[in-house]
Amino acid sequence: MPVGVVVSLGILGFSSWAFLPLVEHGGLFSALGSTAPSRLYESPPRFDVGQKLSPESLASELDDRGYRFVDKGLSDLLVGEYRREPDHVAVRLRSFPLGSGWTESVIVDARFRRGWLTGLEVSGEEVQSVWLDPRLLTSFYSDQLIDRWRVSVESLPDHVWRAILAAEDATFFTHGGLSARGIARAIWTNVRDGVVDEGGSTLTQQLVKNLYVGPQRALSRKVREAAIAVLLEIRYSKKEILEGYLNTAYMGSSGSVQLVGLGAAARTYFGVPAEELDLAQAAALAGMIKSPANLAPSVDAEGCQRRRDQVLDRLAELGWISRQQQTHAKSQPVTPSGRRLDRFFARFAADAAAVEARDRFGTSRLSEMGATLISTLSYADQEAAESAVAWGVDALEEGWQKANDRPLQAALVSVDPQTGGVRAWVGGRDYRQTQFDRLRKAHRQVGSAFKPVVLAAALAERRVSPADRLIDEPLSVRLGGKTWKPQNDDRTFRGDVSVRESFERSLNVPTVRLALDVGLEAVVHWARHLGVESELDPYPSMALGAFEMTPVELLTVYSTLASRGRRPDVHLLEAVFDADRRPVQGRPVMPPEPVIDEGVAFLVTSILEGVVERGTGAQLRRDGFRDPVAGKSGTTNGRRDSWFVGYAPERVALVWVGYDDASPTRLSGSRGALPIWGRFMQSRRPSSGYSTYLPPSDVRSVTIDPASGGMATGRCPETTVEYYLADQAPTQVCEIHGRQKRRWWRPWSWRQRN
Repeated sequence: MPVGVVVSLGILGFSSWAFLPLVEHGGLFSALGSTAPSRLYESPPRFDVGQKLSPESLASELDDRGYRFVDKGLSDLLVGEYRREPDHVAVRLRSFPLGSGWTESVIVDARFRRGWLTGLEVSGEEVQSVWLDPRLLTSFYSDQLIDRWRVSVESLPDHVWRAILAAEDATFFTHGGLSARGIARAIWTNVRDGVVDEGGSTLTQQLVKNLYVGPQRALSRKVREAAIAVLLEIRYSKKEILEGYLNTAYMGSSGSVQLVGLGAAARTYFGVPAEELDLAQAAALAGMIKSPANLAPSVDAEGCQRRRDQVLDRLAELGWISRQQQTHAKSQPVTPSGRRLDRFFARFAADAAAVEARDRFGTSRLSEMGATLISTLSYADQEAAESAVAWGVDALEEGWQKANDRPLQAALVSVDPQTGGVRAWVGGRDYRQTQFDRLRKAHRQVGSAFKPVVLAAALAERRVSPADRLIDEPLSVRLGGKTWKPQNDDRTFRGDVSVRESFERSLNVPTVRLALDVGLEAVVHWARHLGVESELDPYPSMALGAFEMTPVELLTVYSTLASRGRRPDVHLLEAVFDADRRPVQGRPVMPPEPVIDEGVAFLVTSILEGVVERGTGAQLRRDGFRDPVAGKSGTTNGRRDSWFVGYAPERVALVWVGYDDASPTRLSGSRGALPIWGRFMQSRRPSSGYSTYLPPSDVRSVTIDPASGGMATGRCPETTVEYYLADQAPTQVCEIHGRQKRRWWRPWSWRQRN
């Protein structure tokens, strides 16, 4: 065989062998499009002029987001920096996503006076509101649990990428992929030690190792690595290779999550984007690449600092930083953020958001598409909700539910009734123990929490007013050859009671009578309007919630009442952006739909406010909760389910407590769910308190005698103010005490004349 053919075949064989990893991975640089997890963010918090807010509070918000306090002039602020004075806070905000798109980085100057936000300037112009960048709630990791944040060389300060080169490959811009000096040193070390240990790798070779050939130490691997490195240098620019390395270098771990790339390391170890790393932080990250498991700042801060100082010395030696910069950076302590990526925060909410992203936006690869999901959630609300649930179940298991070997479960969801945006979502007490989301997937009986639907139906059908009388006496209902006899919770009867008292005290028998009077089909009709989607059979027991539905359905019912009869489209997502920050088109959120008269909703709310004042929710008042809120408890047979749902104009919150296997408990709605609800609502109380519902134009207030329901007279020993729909307001005076007769003579006048 001719020598030329042999040489050609040899070259072909070597090339096939050497470049096989490229074929297996889809070609040159294919892995640089490495998948990244999508991220779920809170709804960006808004600050308004006239809001109660102190400079300390705003500075705390900025600190929580990784902004750096500096002593600089306004125009000198860099992205991620802020300054603070007694009545001023100035900050250069990052670019961040709103529901309408990504914002630009701007300087905001906030002015304060006596704890109030009195003025806002954005880039020198007066505005009434500003948004702050949203906090990250959670990331959607794949089964490999890898965290990545893509960075570009253009977006990084020079000292960041120079620190990497100083630590790993100072001659990067002058070699062709291989370093003769490094190879010679590696050969000498390997021959001396008798093992393949020293690599002599350039940054390009390290990139090849990260992408194609793996970390195993073998001569064949080094040959392949060198060949592919040369090919990369021929095909790609130095900037592209450097950027590829910055995005693929292994940077240690946080808990069980592996960190890949400079972006993930910067956010995890120092709590800032890579673009905002200062010189000391950049040198620390560059230094730990050599041994991320041992030199990470969260693992060995002192070791990290020693290695950082070596990198700073090398930077100064190369002339890439001044001696003054070197000295200042060395004086900085290594202070890791302490953030763990595997913390189970808002995981139930994240799962629900993923389902909504799939259904509304068609996104089904969240673990790899690098999308940005802007939620309606509030970080503070979510934190308060998770804390309230944990506190509540622990307290119940130490008290009423002690000596029970099954874990008690609880769920809490809160929504803005005006928009339908979910503010907090907790589907269970501990996501690590079980990922079953009780808010979406559990179908449980709702008990007396359904009674407001019966009341709304009766008012909408004009069958009663709040002051009308209902009969609370033994009742027998024949159905399917069987007799059903509903009982009140205390097994007693009260005779004649008003509609208001009946629902405030959650009496069962009058509620069933009212449902039968209205018509069970009519109750089903109005339940559908209010938001119930589960199957409803028109049986008398339906009036007492003896059927199953999801907590989200029940939340929708109360949200409709809270929004004055307009049913909101309950949702978790405001917008979704792809990895290139382009909006993902999806089904828009529907505006709240009017489904019941505003006056009817107000009357139901008024009676549910009485539940808190005098009825089954009165424990709130005894616990010091003073704001005007409406609510209703619910308890099912065997006390298997404990509910409380309540609201104010600003928010609706629902709490469920029980066992997953529907075992009986010792808990009523007031004993089990109400304390958790109260703790959450109190923790998220607005600074000025929850608002009050005002009667709409079709509602009249009338002073009546509660015994008769007629307009009160001077002879009535007891009076109260009651609300009515305008066409139902009483026109007759109290028939018990009657109209006071006017005398034709006046004794005092006779005595005066004589």
